[in-house]
Amino acid sequence: MLKIVSCLILTILTIGFMYVGYKQSKDFFSPVSFYNFFTFLSIVPRLLIMDANVYNGQLADETLIRYTFFTSIGIISINFFFLINEKKLSKTYITNYVNSQIDALKFKEKLCFTQSNIYIFTLFFIGVFSKIYLLITSGGLSFIWANINQRTVLLSGNNYINSLEILMIIASSLMFEKYIVSNRGQYRIIFLLMTFITSLLLLSFGGRSSFVKFFLLLFFVYNYRYKLVRLHDFMKIKHVILYVILILVIVMLPMVRNSDFSSIYLSPVLWISEAWKNIFKVFDAISAVDRDMMTYDLFNERAFWYGEIYLGLFYAAIPRSMYPDKPPVDDGVYLANLIRGFEIEPLTPYNEVILHSSSPFSSFGIMYANFGIIGILLCGFILQRCYFAMYKRMVLNKNIANMLMYGYIMIAFGLSIHSILSFAVPCFLIWLTIATKKVKFVIGKGHK
Repeated sequence: MLKIVSCLILTILTIGFMYVGYKQSKDFFSPVSFYNFFTFLSIVPRLLIMDANVYNGQLADETLIRYTFFTSIGIISINFFFLINEKKLSKTYITNYVNSQIDALKFKEKLCFTQSNIYIFTLFFIGVFSKIYLLITSGGLSFIWANINQRTVLLSGNNYINSLEILMIIASSLMFEKYIVSNRGQYRIIFLLMTFITSLLLLSFGGRSSFVKFFLLLFFVYNYRYKLVRLHDFMKIKHVILYVILILVIVMLPMVRNSDFSSIYLSPVLWISEAWKNIFKVFDAISAVDRDMMTYDLFNERAFWYGEIYLGLFYAAIPRSMYPDKPPVDDGVYLANLIRGFEIEPLTPYNEVILHSSSPFSSFGIMYANFGIIGILLCGFILQRCYFAMYKRMVLNKNIANMLMYGYIMIAFGLSIHSILSFAVPCFLIWLTIATKKVKFVIGKGHK
């Protein structure tokens, strides 16, 4: 009964704020609407089917109450600042919203296609070959999938090369924009082919998050370059079919890598049936409910870190070979060790860490671990400022670089060290490869 009450409270908060934000902006991908919708998907389905925490096999009433209270405080705090800013933004900049297909056709003559093909293909193949290089040096696809639980170890020391996968996403997004603006069939075929290759390579290491981010970014480009998505659009048949395909791929991937791959050809209907039964695993993959519960319980009894963990950002760019005492760049290593009962303090050298595994902090989780409930309130303020700063930039300067960076900040940015770095590297590459080019991908800049 208590779990149902918690789900009801969090559903009312997230869906309620989402609806209010959508009514103000008429933009489903605005910070308020998208954040609350994504928060609902990452919390409520997991909480609803949760019998016990995956980390300790328990679900005490005290833990559930504590989680519901702190999560509600976080949602209310971020939306309080959200709605103030969105109301101000919608009054001041409503005329700058992308009405994209109209904008694209009106300003089509401003788009220079001469640089597009060579430049897009160059970016794409750099990303492709970097991924192929990682596949070869890691032992090949069969070896990787046979040792998929050691994916972090296999990629160790190659994170900079792995980050080049964003170039495939950038190139695919640019080709998508070219197709939308030009409406040429040849660009549509190239875009679909690039999307297929990018998807296969992103899934090659068994990770689903990059694959999901890729398609979400395409939705952002579609929304701001072609047509603002309305709530009723999500129920269109073609969109529903796309959702089902994406969900089945996400659910079936662990089944493929943990089974005889040839059996997928022998009984595909059975595979789809099994995938459908495990549909809620999609929400498990994006949920931090279990980790947040453990964080709130652990730091209910431990001393807060008071920001000391963020000093690890200064070590991030230093190769471990030059500084053997470098602390973990992924702060989820700290949480993973604490969950399993191993004492660990911020900035502990990675070679002294007992468990080389990661259980990533959420934004509210890491801020609570450092500053308690004040940290949760501070988290709401910082996140909404970051989201709206990029949203405002994108609204006033409607180019593909700003669209991608806004999309990235909404789906990848957080206040843990791991999230900050995961966001910073792709956005730097987006800025480096698009925003600094003399030939701009701008279609209608700040017209009023």
